[in-house]
Amino acid sequence: QQQQQQQSLLGSTKVIQKLYDQEIMLEIDPSIAGGFVSLLGGVPSANAAPAADINLSFLALTEGNVLDACFGVQNASARRTKDTVASKKSKQGKEILADAAYVNDDFKTIAVAGYRDAFRAVVAYHKEMSKLNCFTACIKSGKIRKKAMANLKVALLAVAEAVEETP
Repeated sequence: QQQQQQQSLLGSTKVIQKLYDQEIMLEIDPSIAGGFVSLLGGVPSANAAPAADINLSFLALTEGNVLDACFGVQNASARRTKDTVASKKSKQGKEILADAAYVNDDFKTIAVAGYRDAFRAVVAYHKEMSKLNCFTACIKSGKIRKKAMANLKVALLAVAEAVEETP
């Protein structure tokens, strides 16, 4: 059973690399990351049904620019960016999410929550980094970055595991 868990974790690790680029995500401006948190369900609207909110948030992942930001796509509508490595990775990530949602009804909720938590981790990272001064930056920045990368992975691990479980 332990070997099976290790295999599952290894598979999830391969999938998670297709869902975001941790270095690029940490470079996302905190105000943009905060906007993505809101877009992915930060505050539910009073008039819309929760299912509609999840569907809209999931569409932002698969059809919008949320995943583009996770891979560093600057302007997805520009003709020259469609052939970049970042654009191809973003497109592949969107397809993985869409395919998993087609098979698993609960996947949309898992994906939206995972990416929302990942963007919260980005906001928290920038908040911690902004507290550093020139003396503490050299000592603490690496530790803060390492913690933020771990938080990103934890946030998106459930998404990767759900993708792995889809037939």
